[in-house]
Amino acid sequence: MPQKIIIIRHGETDSNRKRIVQGHLDIPLNDKGISQAQSAALQLKEHHIDVIFSSDLLRAYTTAEHTAKHHDLPIQKTSLLRERHYGSLQGVSFAMVAKKANAEFVHFSQVVRGREKEYGAESDEEMMERIRKFQTYLDNHKNKTVAIFTHGGLIALLLRHFLYLTAVEVDKMSFPNASPIILMKKGERYEIEK
Repeated sequence: MPQKIIIIRHGETDSNRKRIVQGHLDIPLNDKGISQAQSAALQLKEHHIDVIFSSDLLRAYTTAEHTAKHHDLPIQKTSLLRERHYGSLQGVSFAMVAKKANAEFVHFSQVVRGREKEYGAESDEEMMERIRKFQTYLDNHKNKTVAIFTHGGLIALLLRHFLYLTAVEVDKMSFPNASPIILMKKGERYEIEK
């Protein structure tokens, strides 16, 4: 396993700004998102990154490109790091998702949980299976620093996987656009570096 894992959510898109569910929709960064990606790259400049992985969706890959330039590294793209597929909810506003579900709005992923079949959405278990497959890539980078550019929904599951957190614990966390989360290996486990 890597010694350090740096997880970065993609920069802002117009759909983020308008509070629209993106899922697998391939939405580019907006101007603010490009600026956020540049800022994240500068923040990460001080870290010795050995490998960069990215979701194959444009918003994550474009965010990764800015960091890759500073480190002169190729980006390894994979669909395993994509956002959750939200089925019929992709392209729908957060408010409409809550209304459809007759739920007080907390977060659309919480509205979907347990009702994935109804919406044709990917379940937590299906996403965890993607993470377990991705783990085989990480296992090839023992004692290295790995950067992962991905999406908010997948970050939640990555943290559950690496930190052994529950869904309830992760639901209380937020993952701002282009803000790195650094996990350091401590023995056989990972901890968030403060």
